[in-house]
Amino acid sequence: MLKRGHDASVREDRASTAARETAAAEEKAADAARSEQDEADEIERSIRRDAVRDLEKNIVKSARKVVKTGYFDGPILKASCTATGGGSSDDLTAITGTFDCLAVTKENADGTMSGYGYDGTIDWDSGTLGWEVDN
Repeated sequence: MLKRGHDASVREDRASTAARETAAAEEKAADAARSEQDEADEIERSIRRDAVRDLEKNIVKSARKVVKTGYFDGPILKASCTATGGGSSDDLTAITGTFDCLAVTKENADGTMSGYGYDGTIDWDSGTLGWEVDN
């Protein structure tokens, strides 16, 4: 009778230990999966930030061409784009991003900038960029 009680206790201890080890292994796997997802998300955000920089570069090129036609006064120093209405590069659920952009012709002493407005769009899935002069 004592042996049966002891054996049952040993089995319970082993089962409890196995359950704890299984739970720890599952938690470790879940942590690894979260870490991999966080890394993948950061890579996607980096790609999106690069796309915004590409949008700004393309707006500079476009605005400089318009300056050559005489329609805009230059020089075009740079472009700056800000996400509007959602779809920023950090929102990984967004399919597209919309941006208010400025082809900068002057940087003012108070830190503001002036220039010509553009509307920009980025399709995050395809990487397609679009822009037009904001009328």
